[in-house]
Amino acid sequence: MTALNWVLQEDQVTVACDTLVSSATDMLPVRFISKVFPIHHARTLLAGTGSELALMRALSVVISGALCRHVVDVDRALTAVLPGVVQELPESITSTIYIFGWDEDQRQMRGHAYRSPNGFASELLRYGLGIKPQVDVSTGSIEPFEPFFIDIVMRQREEDEQKPLAKRVGIGGEIILFQMTEDELTAKTIHRFADYPHQFNLAANRPAPSLSAV
Repeated sequence: MTALNWVLQEDQVTVACDTLVSSATDMLPVRFISKVFPIHHARTLLAGTGSELALMRALSVVISGALCRHVVDVDRALTAVLPGVVQELPESITSTIYIFGWDEDQRQMRGHAYRSPNGFASELLRYGLGIKPQVDVSTGSIEPFEPFFIDIVMRQREEDEQKPLAKRVGIGGEIILFQMTEDELTAKTIHRFADYPHQFNLAANRPAPSLSAV
């Protein structure tokens, strides 16, 4: 799985995630990938946790299989395709796909979640802060965003590493911050974990397993 956190506002969305992909069997590093994908022609960010298969299928639909001009079109395309992916997922892995983007008709940002336990049905997200996996957040200001999200992901990783191996999600690599408004999109690496070189070497010196969790 992954650390995926966001602030959804009417005029912008900010998303932060890590880059580690872990083995679904032993949670050791497999590779490092982007888990948030800008779909600029559709004014949308697409992200996912859990199943790499579901994330790549959703990305393929939006990039090459659907006519999209804004987030509403992306939601419509994923609603039509994602329910068929449920049967392809291993029973041991659940998945959630997220989209955040600009609604050209309502002139505001909106977000949707598609969760495999619910058949990937579209769920409209509320404005505000989203944190996955959940950790306690102070009631102070969330801005500036960079130190706020670095602190959140560091605490997510610390709590994750205290759990039994079978219950960990696996967090590591780097933290990438995405910010999007109606017409502008930026991406920035805001933190690299100290053990990233060690994790990379572990991934480079082992065969990739058949199942991965993002």
